[in-house]
Amino acid sequence: MMAGLFVFAGGFFGAIFRYLASAPLNARAAASGAALPWGTLGVNLSGAFLFGALESALPLSSALRPLLLTGFLGGYTTFSALMLEIDDRWQNRRPAAVAYAALSFLGGPIAVLLGAAFVPRWI
Repeated sequence: MMAGLFVFAGGFFGAIFRYLASAPLNARAAASGAALPWGTLGVNLSGAFLFGALESALPLSSALRPLLLTGFLGGYTTFSALMLEIDDRWQNRRPAAVAYAALSFLGGPIAVLLGAAFVPRWI
């Protein structure tokens, strides 16, 4: 029961942080005619990096895992917006869709590995 409440609370704050971090960057990118939604890409890659860092730093028994990994980072990162934005670019700018998908699907796992490799050494 407590783990469920931790996931809920983490997801609540993660979604708010995602909106605050990505909305201004996406609006600026759209206004400037940028081909990529830099806000969504930024939160997904930074969330992947944080996931790698926290997953390797927190003990498996830590009560913070549901709060931070499943809740906060689950709410902070967004797979559905990524799919919608790839589809939107596919309709209008196919090279941008391919570039965005490649950056997201290759950059995400790389960011997780970098977070897992470097951050625990600093803690």
